[in-house]
Amino acid sequence: MIRRPSSPAAAGIIAGLIAFAVNAATVIVPAIAAHTADSRTSLSLLDAIMVALSFFALGNGGAIHLTVTGMTGPVTISPVGLTVVFFAVLAFTMRSRARLIEFTRADGGLHPGAIAGLGVIIGAFAAAYTVATMVTMMLITSADVRVTTIPTTLAALVLSLVAGAVGTMASLKRPADGGIPAVGMLALVPHPFDAIIRAIGATVLLLLGLGALLTTVMLAVASPSVMEMFTGLKPGPFGGAVLILAQLLVLPSLIVWAMVVLLGGTVLTGIGTGISLGGATVGVLPVLPVLAALPQPGVFPRWMLALMILPVIAVGMGAVLLARETRPLADEPPLDGREIAVIWGGFVGGLFCVLMLLAAFSGGAIGADQLSELGPKLSSLALPLLGIIVLGAGSVAVWELMGLGQRTADATQRLRDRVDASERTDED
Repeated sequence: MIRRPSSPAAAGIIAGLIAFAVNAATVIVPAIAAHTADSRTSLSLLDAIMVALSFFALGNGGAIHLTVTGMTGPVTISPVGLTVVFFAVLAFTMRSRARLIEFTRADGGLHPGAIAGLGVIIGAFAAAYTVATMVTMMLITSADVRVTTIPTTLAALVLSLVAGAVGTMASLKRPADGGIPAVGMLALVPHPFDAIIRAIGATVLLLLGLGALLTTVMLAVASPSVMEMFTGLKPGPFGGAVLILAQLLVLPSLIVWAMVVLLGGTVLTGIGTGISLGGATVGVLPVLPVLAALPQPGVFPRWMLALMILPVIAVGMGAVLLARETRPLADEPPLDGREIAVIWGGFVGGLFCVLMLLAAFSGGAIGADQLSELGPKLSSLALPLLGIIVLGAGSVAVWELMGLGQRTADATQRLRDRVDASERTDED
């Protein structure tokens, strides 16, 4: 039987330590299993655990420094798939522990002092996770790998704070029950900022969906090369399973890179390389079969630039969602200039920052040589991204300012009413 924590601080500390243990086990257990199954390895069990903890640091958004033969220098690129797993564990653990404390009343409102309690539980959660991560990183004593403790600690702090806030807000969500209204995940966020966050989230998911679609097409086209490289490595049954897992962790990074290309940016795969809608120059890459899906060097057809219309449509769909949720009701006054500026400026600025941060997080370096430049080139992305967002959101904003959005909604509602009335007449 689980004992309820006596305070938000205790709940946050327990949740942080549980999340740390699960995330650490996520990388350590496969490393131990791979070491045990591979009789050819020259690494000791302790060395295998040190390597796993290095990936733990990278998964949290940190950095390591290599001093191995053939590759020396910092490694700052994060396996986005592993970071997503860590984030999900953090958020789910926080949600589960926060629900043990009743922050909301039976009528759906917050208890007195609930806001302070939410701040305490999130702070304690992030502090416990960050301290545990920092202490563990200081224990890595490998001669070939050194974790840069301060950047890794700061990255773990940011990751745990964001995931903790998401998990806490998810713990407040309640369905409608009789006369008690439903409590949404963004119940603590005032209007219209909740609508802006939802619209940004929906737009980012649509854009990532486009990136996933493009990645799927590239994998399908390059599947013979991918399978040839996989079989050429001769990993064996267990090694094959580990290799597949490693590729799944890299796949989200490729999805983000594909999204960046669709947004008009350039993705670097090493010094002097670049992949964009105009063409590709690919350098020497790590021997990972999934990377064989990257396009072959050459100039692409000019019609490939037309694919940039897809992100414009995705941004427009997110803007339509924002317009629907912020449109005044019939008995409410129209939006003034300040409210319009806050709504649309917040959407454009917020979406731009989120996508730039996502692109920046998916890049980095592996060593100080050819692979020291990997991932999206932010300077090539900023201008086309801003243009796509302004075009997609601006079109919808102008439509709304002209009153056409409200007229369309009214016409649609009248049509629904006529259809409902016709169906009732037929039933009678």
